[in-house]
Amino acid sequence: MCAAYTPPLAYEALHDQQNKRHALSMLSIGTKREIRGLCYWTVESATQWFMTQQKTLDLRTQTPYHGSKDRIRYHHALRQLTPPDWTPPTDLQRMFQQALLAPASLTPLDLLTVHVFIHMDSVGILSEWEHESQRTAATAALAAAPPGAWLLRRSSVKDSDIIKTRALCIKDKRTGHTEHFLIAHIDGFGDAHLTGVQSFQQMPFSDGRPIPSPINEPICHMIPHPPLPTIERLSGSFLDLLHGFAHMIDMDKQITP
Repeated sequence: MCAAYTPPLAYEALHDQQNKRHALSMLSIGTKREIRGLCYWTVESATQWFMTQQKTLDLRTQTPYHGSKDRIRYHHALRQLTPPDWTPPTDLQRMFQQALLAPASLTPLDLLTVHVFIHMDSVGILSEWEHESQRTAATAALAAAPPGAWLLRRSSVKDSDIIKTRALCIKDKRTGHTEHFLIAHIDGFGDAHLTGVQSFQQMPFSDGRPIPSPINEPICHMIPHPPLPTIERLSGSFLDLLHGFAHMIDMDKQITP
């Protein structure tokens, strides 16, 4: 059964734009949420195992797979709608904005393309300030904006090879209060809203190596077999994650760089 996923080198040897059509990464974790490595399944095998047969176990670890199943659905549907030589269109940024504001106006294939190919840093919406605190500058920008405004900025959390974090900064349309949420793209798992993560905390690596304890702990030590951070909400794509905040933000009030 282990032949259901392809070895990492075979996956990485594929052309980047074709990876997501032929194979997808799956993050293995143990019973205590410790990282057990990244493996790669063909889209057909992942669909057959997790969706058609409705299996729940990761074949490598024989522990439950807790990643987003929507990732598998999106990759499978994209493969069903495209020929083998298909490549994504070049106007992804326009399609992303359209998916934010009027997702029903996109074709099923265009919407799937956004779900599969758009990540936090791929559409030029990251706000950055060179000479001041990113949090302070973002707060000031939102103070001058109407309720419902939002932006994406860098966070102080230290990324790893599988977890990239950003801060989603929001001026809540219900209260007018500014809030900063830590979000992440976790390879082989999904896009997530994280909680309980400290400033400058190191995210776990795919090989499960020890990482330093958060700086707010009284004694610095190395954490063996570090677990995934606490996930408040897990989504199958960056677009889905953003729409999960629709009760707080207006999609058309994005503050762009």
